[in-house]
Amino acid sequence: MRGIKVSFVWFLVLSLLVFSGAALAEDGHWDDMGIIRLNKNDPAPAFSLPLLSGGEAGVHTYKDKVIILNFWASWCPPCREEMPSMERLYKDYKDRGLIILGINDMETEEEVGAFMEEYKLTFPTVLDKSGKVFTQYRVFAIPTSFIIDREGRLMGKVFGSRQWDNEHARALIEELVM
Repeated sequence: MRGIKVSFVWFLVLSLLVFSGAALAEDGHWDDMGIIRLNKNDPAPAFSLPLLSGGEAGVHTYKDKVIILNFWASWCPPCREEMPSMERLYKDYKDRGLIILGINDMETEEEVGAFMEEYKLTFPTVLDKSGKVFTQYRVFAIPTSFIIDREGRLMGKVFGSRQWDNEHARALIEELVM
């Protein structure tokens, strides 16, 4: 009986190693970017916020687009660090179906506009003056980014600053915009 139990435990351990290895191979670029995979059936929560450039926008505005939803603030050093790479990625992929939608954390239009101008950022940015979308998406630290596929489903979440224009990010976006 003891031999069967030991064999079963080894079977479980080996199975976990094999299946986790398969998952790593499948999720390679996601893992390389440190992105937590989410349930592919969960729709991105809907919202509508004022755009810095005028009008309103939310995830519904960009149907059939891949969206990187980036929660940030101008006073946040890691946000400042990642923004130039986000802009480069946006410029390279916007014509292929990528939208980076910045969601600013409760700053004034003047503060956000000055930051966007200083960093020469052109991707759309909305103003979450009350923090309701931060709460809706359960964002407790910035920067936090969500990856949303063309069908409006939450695919991944990442905490902290990333280099969004490196080879792993580009390969990930290539997979999604196809």
